[in-house]
Amino acid sequence: MKHRGDCNLMKRHQHRFNSVVILAVIFHVIYPILNPLNLNAEDYPGNSTVSITRNQVALEKTIAVNQDWFNSPAFKNMIQTHDQFLPEFTRWRALFARHADTIARLIKTFPNSGNLSEDHLRQIVANPEKMFDSLENKNVFAPWTNRWSGKWSNGAAQYHIWDTTRIINGRMIQPVTLSENSFINACCVERNIRSRNTDIAINLYSRQYGITGWVSKNQHQRIELPHIGYLVNDSTLLWICQIKSPGELSAPGNRWFVFLETVNNSAIPREYHIFGQPVFITETFGVEASEYGMHHGVYYSTKAPTARSLQDGADKKIGLIPDIGPGKV
Repeated sequence: MKHRGDCNLMKRHQHRFNSVVILAVIFHVIYPILNPLNLNAEDYPGNSTVSITRNQVALEKTIAVNQDWFNSPAFKNMIQTHDQFLPEFTRWRALFARHADTIARLIKTFPNSGNLSEDHLRQIVANPEKMFDSLENKNVFAPWTNRWSGKWSNGAAQYHIWDTTRIINGRMIQPVTLSENSFINACCVERNIRSRNTDIAINLYSRQYGITGWVSKNQHQRIELPHIGYLVNDSTLLWICQIKSPGELSAPGNRWFVFLETVNNSAIPREYHIFGQPVFITETFGVEASEYGMHHGVYYSTKAPTARSLQDGADKKIGLIPDIGPGKV
């Protein structure tokens, strides 16, 4: 038989238990609001489970990322703008073909050009159409497919994603993001464009127009850079581009940038070198000598390094591994 005192004691214990349950529920509702976790998809890319210890408490969060770049309005608009520019690309190639000798000699002054044949460079610029068909069954951009980080010549950190090439309407199209702050994945492109945290780009190949590309810069100022490209060999691309204001894409200009991009997939970690030179091209060809050696970068294949590793170890390759390998973004 239970006494009245026992019943009162049980009621008091039940009341305390209910109070603890209510407080626990309130804590779990209010705490995430007051202390939100900073788990951005660009920090933890892909379908992954992230474990973070905070105040000795292990928390997990699974982040599912939609990796379809071409659902992004920004990429759709860039492809449309690129396609409207295709007739101009054809005129550019004809102009550069007339200066093939000079362009080949200039490239041979660039770093990492020692193993390139000046005659071969001359031929691919003078007769690019001969290469178009041969590239149809070649994944042109595959050697660059990776996450790259390093520094540009002005000291700015760089985080680039060259994603997997897609076949869309008979063309090879590779989406690219370029940020000075972090790797930007497909899920987060629009938000990071609005916050001026990334530039975006596409590399394309088609039988009719060969290798072309487009970069939309947004981080410091809004400019557009149409590109035409030449595959020198399996690890070397030659790009020639022009800087355009968004509202003046059709305005004529005579200043271009010539870039040589080389990738070394045998190095550990893999290396991506880029070297550029501004030139003036009309019926004559002139090199902007005062800017020689001012436009270049060395990047390494890596998962996102810390700011400290970029500051202290980029040149020494410290903190820039593990290496994820080509084609595995």
